[in-house]
Amino acid sequence: MNRLLAYTHRNSSIWASTASPIKRSRCTLYKGYVKQTNRLNERISELFARRSGRPRAAAYSELTRRLGFEYNSTVLHEYYFGNLKKSGFDHPDHNAAFYQAAEASFGRYDLWRTDFIAVGQMRGGVGRSVTRTR
Repeated sequence: MNRLLAYTHRNSSIWASTASPIKRSRCTLYKGYVKQTNRLNERISELFARRSGRPRAAAYSELTRRLGFEYNSTVLHEYYFGNLKKSGFDHPDHNAAFYQAAEASFGRYDLWRTDFIAVGQMRGGVGRSVTRTR
């Protein structure tokens, strides 16, 4: 039987500092995504074992779709945790390239920030608003 490796979190230091309710909430979500990723990998592996490498299309399709959601959520949380800083700040410097890009796209930085937070708070959107600068 072809076994998939269990997924484990990559950065154990993120669990050391979970004093704030937000961090605790994110850690709880992350642990759940890791657990579901491993559970779905097991179920997919079992499907292959029972069906001699040819799983039923509908069951396989649904489990694979869900696996993508759970795994991607795990990875995005790792990006989130990797960007946390002890001495972080709420707003970038007004001269920073990111601040300028947000203002160019939205007209005002505070409009970008409102939109970014709203996307992150959507059902199914938690952990899925990502900002990248070059």
